[in-house]
Amino acid sequence: MSQPGFRSRIGKQALLYGLGVIAARALSFVSLPIMTRLLTPADYGVIQLIEMTFDMLTILAGSRIGAGIYRFYHKAEDQEEKNGVLSTALLFLLTSFSLIGVAAWFSAEWMSQLIFETDRYATAIRVASLSFPWMGTMGVTLGYLRMLDRALSWVLVGLVKSVIQLIMVVILLGFVGMDLTGVFVATLIANTLTGGWLVLTMLRETGVSFVPSAARDLLRFGMPLVVTQVATFFTTFADRYFLQKSFGESEVGLYALGYTFGFLLMQVGYTPFSHVWGPIRFEVAKKDNPSPAIARTFVLINCFFLTVGVGLGLFTYDLLRIMSPATFWRAADFVPIVLLAYVFHAWSGFLNLGIMIREQTKFITLADWLSAAVALAGYLYLIPIYGSWAAAWSTAAAFGVRVVVIHWAAQKLWYVEYDWPPVIRLSALAVTTVGVGLLLPEMPLVPSILARMGIMLVYLVILWNARIIPEDEQDRLRDWIRDPKSAIRAYQNR
Repeated sequence: MSQPGFRSRIGKQALLYGLGVIAARALSFVSLPIMTRLLTPADYGVIQLIEMTFDMLTILAGSRIGAGIYRFYHKAEDQEEKNGVLSTALLFLLTSFSLIGVAAWFSAEWMSQLIFETDRYATAIRVASLSFPWMGTMGVTLGYLRMLDRALSWVLVGLVKSVIQLIMVVILLGFVGMDLTGVFVATLIANTLTGGWLVLTMLRETGVSFVPSAARDLLRFGMPLVVTQVATFFTTFADRYFLQKSFGESEVGLYALGYTFGFLLMQVGYTPFSHVWGPIRFEVAKKDNPSPAIARTFVLINCFFLTVGVGLGLFTYDLLRIMSPATFWRAADFVPIVLLAYVFHAWSGFLNLGIMIREQTKFITLADWLSAAVALAGYLYLIPIYGSWAAAWSTAAAFGVRVVVIHWAAQKLWYVEYDWPPVIRLSALAVTTVGVGLLLPEMPLVPSILARMGIMLVYLVILWNARIIPEDEQDRLRDWIRDPKSAIRAYQNR
């Protein structure tokens, strides 16, 4: 695979994923003023805690068993064997998630008492349990679309699901008058329609089969990741439980809303690339001297990823002022720290290549449990005193430890010569820019937006001139600006 062709393949697919994610995020921004007027911060907190509980149950159901589909799909020698890997993973996860969903249905009152010290939310938990089987299938079916480079189908499924969910939320909460349980009913309807279609589509193409050898491979590869997912879940979500005990559901709701912008950074800034990079990086690793292509990809992904982070760090507060009642604005306070945490998180996902190539996922387990220990210390001793600030900083510290350990282990197992100097310069520039934005005094909305736009423009000028973006990539961007039609034709012919 030539390097230009390799970059072109990533670029073409990532462009589709990126447009899809941007469209989905635009829909989320449209829904934000609707949701914040239909729900209170306390409602947000309750929804977050129920969703977190079911995220934890995905661990028991073995969600990470499906993580090996990319590795073993590309490792398979013929299409029949590839189809067997996918079908086996789907059947295994559909069965395990259905069993856990049934258990959650019958345990709803107990779960509500455990989380909220009341059985008031048992109905919401039961409705959420009905969506649970689809959570097990999504990873495999959407992964199938990614491996076949069906980016457009992947994007359309996500958009259709989001549109259905938003429409149902408006109907059920705004017109029917349901309480927060309506959010879970809307999710159930959207998941059933899109998840059912995905399962039928994939099995129609792969056939229905359960291959014991494929199941053993997936279990061997995925079980260490199941263990590590406990630690990842704890680092990412357990702070909400500690916040609830010390400060109540409203504080959880505000923190969760601020945390959403960390997820947004991943979804807009990193996920479009990772959806392409994740399946093909094993293919790239087979080539002679893959380090230059891998290192160049890391630099370019960071150029876009960190630029999105700078934009979120500068404009989140003004976005909340536009799109939500004043009771939600304080959520912006924690966003810059959460963004830092998710920069570390994204780096871990890219830099773990050596671990995945050598199939030594035990090192990811080690990294995640070390990070969980760091997070636990912060959650136990700092959250009762400093609240959401402590939660955010503890998460950032934990993810920082994680990326250091993962990078060290991956390099020991399968060395890649990364080009760190431009990434370090870019990171310093991003942190400085967001810091300048934080120093701005309180001002009316329009002057605030204009001031932040000026800061963003200075950032972009420095980024262009700081020898961070490789010269040949700058030349390609100039071609796009000067003659977009010719540049697109040349790009498509690569």
